[in-house]
Amino acid sequence: MGFKSSYSRLARLFKKSRDEWRAKAIARQKENRLLKLKIRDLELSRARWKEKAKAAAAKAQEPPMDKAGKEKQAEQARERDGEQETGTSLAEVSPSTPPIEHHYPVSTLQLSVRTQVECLWKGG
Repeated sequence: MGFKSSYSRLARLFKKSRDEWRAKAIARQKENRLLKLKIRDLELSRARWKEKAKAAAAKAQEPPMDKAGKEKQAEQARERDGEQETGTSLAEVSPSTPPIEHHYPVSTLQLSVRTQVECLWKGG
């Protein structure tokens, strides 16, 4: 070879060079993974907003419905889904799932209502 330095010094320099290169490569891999995740999240977010915008545009195109029209549309949807109009009691709903438009499960809602009622009955 054409190196004039001692083999121990060359080995130390080559090892240091390899370690620095390896550290840079690992850092680039981590950054690459993070950027791929960010791209994925941004693409999903963009798709969701695009769907919302399309739905809003379609809704804006529709003529406004009066109360009778909305009821008729709801009835048609129930018929299409094969549902019968029945009231759902809290006993029929799973206590671990939140109701529509709520964040907390039914059991949590029941507990909070029960606590409020008990406080009102006890006077404080």
